[in-house]
Amino acid sequence: GLIAMAALLAATGGSVLAQLTGAIGELFATARTPDVVQMHAGGIDLDAVETWAADRAEISDWQVSQTLPVPTDLLFLGDEPQSGSVLQPALVTQNESFDLLLGLDDEILAVGPGEIAMPLYYHQTQGLEVGDEVSVRLPDSRFDFTVTSFVRDSMMNPTFATSKRLLISTEDHRAIAGHIDEAEYLVEFLVTDRADTRAVSDAYTRTGPATNGPLLDRGTFFLLNAVSHGIGIAVLSLLAVLMLAVAAIALRFSFLTAVERDTHEIGVMKAIGMPKKRIRRLYLTKYVALALIGGVTGSLLSVPAARAITASLRLQLGEPDGSWWLTAAPVLGAAFVVIAVVAWCGLMLRRLGRISTMDALRSSNQPRRRRRWLPTRATKSQLTASPLPTGLWMGLHDIRRNLGTHRMLLAVLTLCTFLILVPVNLWTTVTSPTFITYLGTGVADLRLELRTPAAVAESSELMSTLDQDPDVARVAPFVTARFEVLNVDGEWEQLPVETGDHEVFP
Repeated sequence: GLIAMAALLAATGGSVLAQLTGAIGELFATARTPDVVQMHAGGIDLDAVETWAADRAEISDWQVSQTLPVPTDLLFLGDEPQSGSVLQPALVTQNESFDLLLGLDDEILAVGPGEIAMPLYYHQTQGLEVGDEVSVRLPDSRFDFTVTSFVRDSMMNPTFATSKRLLISTEDHRAIAGHIDEAEYLVEFLVTDRADTRAVSDAYTRTGPATNGPLLDRGTFFLLNAVSHGIGIAVLSLLAVLMLAVAAIALRFSFLTAVERDTHEIGVMKAIGMPKKRIRRLYLTKYVALALIGGVTGSLLSVPAARAITASLRLQLGEPDGSWWLTAAPVLGAAFVVIAVVAWCGLMLRRLGRISTMDALRSSNQPRRRRRWLPTRATKSQLTASPLPTGLWMGLHDIRRNLGTHRMLLAVLTLCTFLILVPVNLWTTVTSPTFITYLGTGVADLRLELRTPAAVAESSELMSTLDQDPDVARVAPFVTARFEVLNVDGEWEQLPVETGDHEVFP
């Protein structure tokens, strides 16, 4: 049972990992995810971007996508405003050549006037369905839409990404653009050789014409998609290792009991001249059979288990490509457990060679002597002289007499405790309000990001107002800028640095 459970966890972890990498790869290939993306707020000179891209031989294609940011208090799902949400929704149109927004069947989405395709996040967390109403209620106008589908966005799908793209038609986008003060842009590039991605990123940061915002690359988008589901894979792998350790200890109990029971038969086999290797093979065959049964059982059970665990993954990323790795990964996970168990049994069977023929033959008539470094007999004087209660004293004495057995029991208890505590501690860590401090952001009730030039120009007035507001206990301004630093390889690279008084919100 323990072997089957360990094989189940290992095979399920391998299957989930294979499906995750396969699904991300398939999504990126279908959506043609860009290699370098510069997010820019404010005005933009398209001719300057085109000139810059034309001068870079590494770039095979480029485009600029305009996004219309919508304040969350102006976005309504039905009659429910999204006030207080940390998301940053933006209205976009479908791109022509790459960075394509896909539907749930991996088709390239197209919407008509009055229609909208919403990110899957709203379907999963708020129960939004096809046919529901979504409205953008600007101060001077209102635009109503009907949800026709949900979007798989290779760049902004993950729950870690606060930016979400809402797909509307070109006509609606043009109409709303006249009511948005400042649009934002995604300057996107495809490179001929992905090995040149970093060179293009560094070059654009230094000399690019529109750099008012973060610059991300394909690897970052892959990491964001993977981390959302990778935590579960890490937990499954750890649980598989712990369960394998428990199974190894249980096997040792079983082996020692079997050898103690069969000592006389072992002596007889040695006396008639049976080789030691053949004796070991007799016992090893039984444990190999048990390991194989457990491994096959775990592999078969991993199929429905992985299907259930990856339901959310397949909804967000789509079905993985049908590569051989999808079948090989769970088999390799279960095979690792079987090999580890067989190797452990082989190590334990080496002790059969240390049993002498005469001692084995005498074992049926007299108990086998064991050397002990602790006294095994409790005397009446020891019991009456002890200040401990009788029950506690007898228990401690029994532990001292059978120290090896109790060590194994302690190891099993410790590992089982880990099996429970590790997932619980992981959950409490990532849900803790202070977890965000490990990601580089201080704990505060409100964080304002001034990204457009107009908003930055009013930053002094904003700080003065906040300093005088009696409801504001603490406030601190921070400025993020990029600096060139020399890395360990002797190369210059761009590093974003947030400067300010970090002691206010540590």
